[in-house]
Amino acid sequence: MMFTHKKKYFFSRAVKFILIITILLITGYISQALANQDDMFENHARFEAELDSIRQIAMIPGISAAVVKDQQLIWAHGFGYADLDKQVPASQDTPYFLASITKPFATILFMQLVEQGKLDLADPISKYGIQVGKPDVIQVHHILSHTSNGEQPGEKYQYNGDRFAELDLVFKPASGKSFWENLSEQIIEPVGMENTVPSPISRGDGLIGSYIIWLENQPVYRQQAKAYRLDQNYRLEAGQCSEFFMPAAGLISTVTDLATFDIALDQDHFLLPETKTMMFAPTISTTGQVLPYGIGWFSQEYEGQRMIWHYGWQPECSSTLYLKIPEENITFLILANSDNLSRPYRLGSGEVLPIDSSVALAFYKAFVFEPKYNLSVPRIDWEGNPQDITDQLQSVDNPKMHSILERELLSYWRLFQSVGRFEQADRLMDIHTQVFPNTYLDDYPALTEPVPAPGSFIRLPLMAHLTVAIFIFLVTLTWVLGWPIGALVKYFRKKKTGLTETVSSLERSARILTIASGLLFVAIFVLYILYLSRFPTDGNLEWSQSGGLVKVLLGASIFSGMLSLGSLGIAILGWIKGAWPVLRRIHYALIGIAYALNIYLWSQLGFYDWITRL
Repeated sequence: MMFTHKKKYFFSRAVKFILIITILLITGYISQALANQDDMFENHARFEAELDSIRQIAMIPGISAAVVKDQQLIWAHGFGYADLDKQVPASQDTPYFLASITKPFATILFMQLVEQGKLDLADPISKYGIQVGKPDVIQVHHILSHTSNGEQPGEKYQYNGDRFAELDLVFKPASGKSFWENLSEQIIEPVGMENTVPSPISRGDGLIGSYIIWLENQPVYRQQAKAYRLDQNYRLEAGQCSEFFMPAAGLISTVTDLATFDIALDQDHFLLPETKTMMFAPTISTTGQVLPYGIGWFSQEYEGQRMIWHYGWQPECSSTLYLKIPEENITFLILANSDNLSRPYRLGSGEVLPIDSSVALAFYKAFVFEPKYNLSVPRIDWEGNPQDITDQLQSVDNPKMHSILERELLSYWRLFQSVGRFEQADRLMDIHTQVFPNTYLDDYPALTEPVPAPGSFIRLPLMAHLTVAIFIFLVTLTWVLGWPIGALVKYFRKKKTGLTETVSSLERSARILTIASGLLFVAIFVLYILYLSRFPTDGNLEWSQSGGLVKVLLGASIFSGMLSLGSLGIAILGWIKGAWPVLRRIHYALIGIAYALNIYLWSQLGFYDWITRL
């Protein structure tokens, strides 16, 4: 009995001991979890404060940002205003013009066509009617990797967005559908990117299709962040975004939609893993050099970590950044409604890393560097006292942290230049010379080049531009109709039918129609020229980005209108001077040329293609 009692006693003590240990472990785990959560909240709060500080220094009205970790959206926030005048705050659901972040979307579609056997990246671009450089030598992958410039394609990297835009011509021959149709069906709709739409002027969809796009997406356009820019005196004023949509630029989206896209990309919803690996791999030049760009994405290393990224820079409009660090399974997304997230940093040069940007470095510190090395990078007030900044920098003896702070100083040095604060920038460079004598700056000449000055032109709103041109076109078409009416009148007179009164009435109507449409054309044309005179002429029509659509539209419509105007003058002169029998051949010749131009114009605007799709 005594043995049994002792056994129960010891068993009871053991159970209590295990219970106490378990409770202590659970309590410790909960305490640690709460402490980690507090650290995370504190880390996020410091990161948010730093982002907003950068936004204010950069004079950016509004930004929206998000972080995706382990294929989950863990943080998203808006700062400042999407519309300063109306005091509309920027949020995680504010749409922005993505600029060149459109390129990765287009690239995924091209890689899908490769997987389907509909496209070979080694195809010469001449196969698709692209006429740039040496079209029979340049291949599709050369443009996708920005290696099409130079004496021999593939020998060097040189960023060229205009050539990338020409890849729009590949979609229809390869897939039978336009860029937007492919993008909508293969990416946007399947993953539910509800606030992602194209800019309205899409060459691949023709003019009619572009107007349909414009009408269908009005809800997103109304919510889109208003564009801002700095003038030549570094004062903030309204900007203007491009209205073109093409593989190089033109997509509009939110950080939450981009997060949805990023998660789907990582889960291999769009491409096979081996295709994605090929897309992300850096290009190897014909001389064996590792280049900074893969297929549609920048691909570089820092401290042994691969960074897959792209930036967007639309002067006068927006700036954007999409940064993936696959080893950490983390992505950073940030969009701004002015160009000053990108303008200071020469990100397209191939000589800098994404973390040479102030906002990307703030993300890298908070979400990658500090957790990985269990270090806390000092927060430095770069607008503060130079001696205090110097003392803080000199107190850091960790080499990795030292390198991070040098990049941060140089990013603010360029940021201050971009907003005209040159004295502050000079003070930072003096500090840099003193604290970082063995700088990496000598190896990256792009970082020492001057920051591009703010733009000096206003981009013409092209939807208004095209609308006016269409009015000119329609009036010209009405004027052209006078030709068959005149021929009909001539036919009836020659036959000497009993329809004399009807023929005379028809002739009077034709003359009235001719004069009225001609005068209406003159009025519209004068108003149009007055409208254009409000805008500077250098580059504001974006000819290099139009892909021919606006050139053809304006050129053909205005030229045919001028021909019609000339024929009107001849007709009036002939009727007044009684010289109509002599001048009518010139009149009809001019009308005939205008008529042919209008038929050509309709075909170039995608009208016939749109009719066949109905």
